Amino acid sequence: METKRKVLVIEDDEEYRKTLKILLDTGGYEFLGAENGKEAPGKLSEKPVAVILDLGLPDMDGFDVLKEIKRLTGIPVLVVSGRDGRNNFDTSFAYGADYYFTKTNFDGELLLSVLGDLIRKYENKEQCSLDNGRIHIDFINKVVLVNNKDIHLSNNEYRLLELFAKNPGKELENVIILKEIWGMNCDNCDYVKTLIKKLREKIEEDASKPRIIISEYSRGYRLKI
Repeated sequence: METKRKVLVIEDDEEYRKTLKILLDTGGYEFLGAENGKEAPGKLSEKPVAVILDLGLPDMDGFDVLKEIKRLTGIPVLVVSGRDGRNNFDTSFAYGADYYFTKTNFDGELLLSVLGDLIRKYENKEQCSLDNGRIHIDFINKVVLVNNKDIHLSNNEYRLLELFAKNPGKELENVIILKEIWGMNCDNCDYVKTLIKKLREKIEEDASKPRIIISEYSRGYRLKI
């Protein structure tokens, strides 16, 4: 039996959660619910393939939840909100939302169509390649282009870049990088810092002012795409 892909719904209104659950069941997805913003990050450990987010949550501003989700993962986020002002649209997209629906003009069939398209695009991008305009990574042939020019990376440099690319927007702590690249169970940041420095020198426009591999408060790094 094929496992259904999970979609995380962050919505405080019980009736609206039920509506979205029925809709997702119809579309062949498994409903994963969160009633408030504080619950949301923990639910990501259950590996949803997308998020449906209401901005009007009781405990947190929806924009803060959106930013936190995008910090932790690169999966698509669809905003479904009662807020319909242009500023809400612009702010949502600035913080990484992939689509915006207003509840007043909600169309379930359109949501399922958009959801499916975004999931397919994300999964194809994750599996085969990544392109952020400056960097193109071909995971199949292990080719990296910077401004359309082929660059040579050492084995560990490529593995590190691939690790970031397979976790777009997610913060990777030093201990995780050490384990994945060197198989080490320790917190020796010197190995990571040295490799990050070498990789930045090859892919950043200015390695002293990185805009692609971003430091996260000395805890780790993330790939900004």
